[in-house]
Amino acid sequence: MRRKDKMTSEKINEAKEKISKLTSKFQKKKELYKISKFAAILAFAAILLVLISSMNLEMRFARRQVARQTNAVLQLGGMNTQFYEHSVIIPNDSPALPEATDRLTKLGLHGREIEGATQFLSESMHHDDEEILHRYTNNLKAQGYRVYTTPALIDINKTGEPFQIDVVPECVGWIGMFAIIALIIAYPDAKKQEKFLGVIMAVPLIHIMNIIRLSTTVYAGWAHGIKFLDIVHDFLWRTLLIIWALFLWIIWIKFIVEDEEEE
Repeated sequence: MRRKDKMTSEKINEAKEKISKLTSKFQKKKELYKISKFAAILAFAAILLVLISSMNLEMRFARRQVARQTNAVLQLGGMNTQFYEHSVIIPNDSPALPEATDRLTKLGLHGREIEGATQFLSESMHHDDEEILHRYTNNLKAQGYRVYTTPALIDINKTGEPFQIDVVPECVGWIGMFAIIALIIAYPDAKKQEKFLGVIMAVPLIHIMNIIRLSTTVYAGWAHGIKFLDIVHDFLWRTLLIIWALFLWIIWIKFIVEDEEEE
């Protein structure tokens, strides 16, 4: 009887070991699947980011909103700045300048001389006039004339010398927002509502940090020159934005995803 019981006990132990091994294999496969899915989503996001970047999107509305907010911060800091919705620069030796001066003036832009060129500026414009302006400047470019346009310009008066910042699509902060959204969506252990909460919390914080980035970068250039602006823009803030995005992601995991799991 004891021998039979011993054999039964051994079989039970063997069965437990087999179940334990199978469970362990299943867990490893499950973890591997999660890692693979996470990597695949990030890889897809990276490809999508490259494709969007290659489209040369103008992002006119977003650029203007960011430029306005940055301009407001700079003015609060005591800087003499002005935001312009339209800027058109034509070299003084361009054959198109006389006609362009007449056309652009009629559309409400005022001209001024800047380092061998004439710059036409407008703080705001009616939508129909804006479309006329775009068609006209695009036509000049198509004819081979050198014409430089921007829909979002911050002009800083530095002891009478023009110091201007063109707010380009990369300045909007969409790349940082795209990255944090991709990290949140790719995270495998989060529920849909947790991911949604993470996105609506992270995106505004990325935007606020981006406004701080632009304001401090512009101030650095205004106070210490273009070389210092390039250092702050290209090295300091690129590193800080990556750290900020990763910090937000880790905080989201720690206090929203894992906290709810513990509950």
